[in-house]
Amino acid sequence: MSNPPDLPELPIDRLLVWSGAGISAELPTGAPLAWELTRNTLEHCFLPETGPLLTRYYRALRLERTAPRLETLLEVVQRVHGIEMVADLLSDLVDARPNAIHKLLAAMTDCGARQVTANFDACLESAGASDVFHFHGSLADDPSAEKLGATLARIERGFPADVRDTLDQDLGWCKAMLFVGYSGSDFFDVVPYFASLPADKLAGRRVLWLEHSDGPRVILDGEAAAQRGNLGSLREAGADVYVVSGPSRETLDELSESWGLPTVAPPYGARGSWSAAREADPGSLGLASLELYSLMGLNREIERLLESAALDPKRAAALLGDVRWFQGRYRAAARARRIAGVNSREAQRPVELWIRGQYVRARRAAIRAVKRADATVGTASERPLEERLVRAETLARLWQHMRRVWDVRFLATNRLASFALEHLPDPAELALKGHPLGTHLAVRVRGARAALGASSARASDSVVAFGEYEALGAWLNYRHGQLRAKAEGTDVEASEYRLLRDDHLILGADGDAARVLFLPGAAAVFSWRELAAALRTLDVTPWHRARLASWYAARRLSARLARAARTF
Repeated sequence: MSNPPDLPELPIDRLLVWSGAGISAELPTGAPLAWELTRNTLEHCFLPETGPLLTRYYRALRLERTAPRLETLLEVVQRVHGIEMVADLLSDLVDARPNAIHKLLAAMTDCGARQVTANFDACLESAGASDVFHFHGSLADDPSAEKLGATLARIERGFPADVRDTLDQDLGWCKAMLFVGYSGSDFFDVVPYFASLPADKLAGRRVLWLEHSDGPRVILDGEAAAQRGNLGSLREAGADVYVVSGPSRETLDELSESWGLPTVAPPYGARGSWSAAREADPGSLGLASLELYSLMGLNREIERLLESAALDPKRAAALLGDVRWFQGRYRAAARARRIAGVNSREAQRPVELWIRGQYVRARRAAIRAVKRADATVGTASERPLEERLVRAETLARLWQHMRRVWDVRFLATNRLASFALEHLPDPAELALKGHPLGTHLAVRVRGARAALGASSARASDSVVAFGEYEALGAWLNYRHGQLRAKAEGTDVEASEYRLLRDDHLILGADGDAARVLFLPGAAAVFSWRELAAALRTLDVTPWHRARLASWYAARRLSARLARAARTF
């Protein structure tokens, strides 16, 4: 190294080392990284067309990724092929050999450092490290993979209380933190955990994040370092944060010398390749692809595969109901969902009435649904908390929409808003009480609370959250909400409306695409012919169709008068 910038000093006897998959990628370990596991999973457990098809969708939607996140795929694999297949896909990590980086980190523990890792392998322990905390679990402790944080169902609710307690203790103990081989992409648990830290939790701590690159070493600190992922949250918690961008091995060697430890030995050996111990049932490959498309909201692909998939009739009806809903065929969706039995009639009825413009009946049905669920609390037939929250969230959204419609605005009373809010506790408070919500529901409840004028302890970017979850349909619907909020405060470029509508059409969500025309400001962008096509797409009542057309005409006239005034 030629005159590299000085590294910040880290006291090894009170050092918390936070590691990720990068430390296990080096030989002789040669553990697969997330993209390799993703590739293996797509090739082995889904139809051959699935990977390339998803890449085309991501490109069409201008997203940077080319494949779903691994936890999304493993969630579907567990549902369709079983947990045994998940364990097989991770089998390269079971007997992985430790490398020189593992040995260095293990030597650090002899000097007092503690180890926290996202990795499933036991390489740190094999290298001699003691008291390693695997916050996503370890295959050494759970070879069945049932309790690993490898699927969405296991991670989407954030860290359980015992994991948070352990991390709290480690953060309280340490004087410095070193992040090595860690991408910082654990959106559902690590990111919210760091964001929730109290303002003084890390006061006086020094945090060094190693960011591998082949270029010369660059050290960022303060605000510049805080722009990198989780470091912003750690800085807000009081830490002094640094990023070292450069060859990680050289940085580790310099740190080792400062602690009197040996430098990192060079890698050796050859990388192996994964081979399946279990063959996926060929008949289940299509089912896995279908379930993945359903989770993502790829309606065209769902409808295509439904024609040939050998599905349980109720499951097929449920999938068809979702497709018809996104297409704007609401009565057909309701019929399919009733066949599937996926929702109780009482809970689903308000949504069916609301979406078709029958607001008065929908309001009455939504209030009744919330009250009836309330009446079961403490009884043998108590409705689950999640179901009660969904009913209250529906009422809140209905209130929000009624406020925008001239002939039913008087029914969107403050009393109704208060009633809905009483039944929508803050998801952060629920998590503290031991009732964490899944990503979808937590985002929906926070959004409903915001619509009612309340805030949450930890706000969430719904667009980012659903993008991480791979729920592309929901992602576009929350983009719709963001565009509405933006249009209510400022002028919006015509291209933004058209881009959102076209993105809905890419997914086969024709009904959602039609709704873009009724956003504030959209009347000045779309033609009368496009309005007529949108109204034909939406299965709404004649009165609601007339309501939408009159609203559109008024906004179009208003836009024309505004343009004339500016010209004059």
